[in-house]
Amino acid sequence: MPLLPSRAAIALGMAALVYASMPTMAVPQEPDTKQSAPTEMLAMRNTRPPNCSVTLPADGSFTPPSPFPNDPELWHLSWGLPPPPGSRRFWFGTERLWTVLPANGTWSNEWGDPACAGYCNKMPWFALSNDEGPLTITGKRLDGPSLSFTEFEAIDGFGRTSTGVEEVMGGIIIPASGCWQVTGHFRDQELSFTVWVAPIPQNQRPPDNPPEDARPATLGGLALPAGPVSVDGEVEAKRIWYRLTPEIPPIAKLANVSGTVVLHAIIGGDDGVPRKLQYVSGPQILVRAAMDAVKLWRYQVDGGTDIDTTIEVVFPSSDD
Repeated sequence: MPLLPSRAAIALGMAALVYASMPTMAVPQEPDTKQSAPTEMLAMRNTRPPNCSVTLPADGSFTPPSPFPNDPELWHLSWGLPPPPGSRRFWFGTERLWTVLPANGTWSNEWGDPACAGYCNKMPWFALSNDEGPLTITGKRLDGPSLSFTEFEAIDGFGRTSTGVEEVMGGIIIPASGCWQVTGHFRDQELSFTVWVAPIPQNQRPPDNPPEDARPATLGGLALPAGPVSVDGEVEAKRIWYRLTPEIPPIAKLANVSGTVVLHAIIGGDDGVPRKLQYVSGPQILVRAAMDAVKLWRYQVDGGTDIDTTIEVVFPSSDD
């Protein structure tokens, strides 16, 4: 009489069969940007899609108060700035809060930081106010992964004109190409616009993995201080002026993983860039997403002294 398998053996065999028939969960991989693409695909990628409704002069070109010229190109020339490549610009906003936008609704990195993966450049803002306070700039991508950022610019009276208008020459960092909605907030004023950030040509993209310590040994011909200065993480957090919101990995979303990832970092004293990131604590499944975001954060700098500190990256739960 043949031996019959036990119930446990049958159950184990059935579980193995079910497991083998399940689809394999692929590990997310970064796209291979080194593969060559047909000319038609590149041209398509560089063309603004019709569903990206960018802000154009027809949507409300603004005439600023005197002594500002009607043509923003003249204002730029008064600052000694060269004319921009490609499109001309126009004033956009209200008499309480306005800025300068490209007339074709497109930002391209022809003029910006060569190490930028999207668009990085100077950006002027103007506010009619006698009050001081932060100008908060937020951005979110409308046509792809839910990337978003928050930026803080100080309005403190140093750029105030005789007419009471604050001029803030801030910076703008868009972390990826695509259709972006950008909003400026100051006191009770809010100004939103949409721009298309053109992809950077393949041969002009920054290296995929730049060296962590790729920074100059001198600044303005002067040697930088030899060692970093330790600063408490909560204190240094008050000096953030640009913060990219981390993307939660799909597998972490599925498992509803949340929490705070703590990283050790060296903040470059010459550029405010976090480097030499090391994991300290928090859910390990979120570490890579935290590091990818923090690499694009920017801190206020003074004196060219590196800062040794910790950075907390908060991942809220899906219920929040």
